[in-house]
Amino acid sequence: MQGGLVPQQADGSPQRPMAQVGAGPVYGAPSVSIVQDKRFFVGMLGKATYAITDGEGNPIGAVAQVDPDESKHVRTFGDDGGGAGLSQHFELVDAGGTPYFHVARALRLQSAAKPRFDVTLPNGAPLGHVESEKLVGRITMGLYAHNARIGQLKLAGLRNNVLNFTDAGGRQVIECQRKPPMFSREDAYIITRPFPTREPMGTLILAAIIAVDNAFFSQTQASLF
Repeated sequence: MQGGLVPQQADGSPQRPMAQVGAGPVYGAPSVSIVQDKRFFVGMLGKATYAITDGEGNPIGAVAQVDPDESKHVRTFGDDGGGAGLSQHFELVDAGGTPYFHVARALRLQSAAKPRFDVTLPNGAPLGHVESEKLVGRITMGLYAHNARIGQLKLAGLRNNVLNFTDAGGRQVIECQRKPPMFSREDAYIITRPFPTREPMGTLILAAIIAVDNAFFSQTQASLF
């Protein structure tokens, strides 16, 4: 930066700071918990917020539902012709509040049964998307990068409490347990990484947890579906 100029995005707005995807304890900790924070619920107007901690309970990040205008740039959806301009937006940030990536879901009547979540960097650069793949049976979502399917999330267990993440070859990538709410409104997702996860798979796994919770287990009732 020279002459006091502030870096800008393509739309002319100031460039946002970005955390490095694939770096930091959110991506590297052997055990990570993503827990919905019920303190932020205010009925149907509530916004989904999640705390992210490591295996020792130390805060290492957060997920927050944000307003579209808070994202500071326009994101593009594959329009199916049934949209009304409605969308939900989420950001995953590090412990200091700097965003790693953005997740956006277009709310459309024609895509109610197969929700799709687009994943981008904070500056709008596309990373991939997560999309529901089945209308009936076990919840299954595909993980896509560069228009190629690189992995899958499939729920298992009597209470849909096991999240099986596999790569394109069907090999398990991480272990993830979902702890449904009992006497509270909190969902918790416990990730165990037997080995480091490469990008963009690491980011799409985190985005898929946000996606599956929002699409199928939302406690905020913010979704239209």
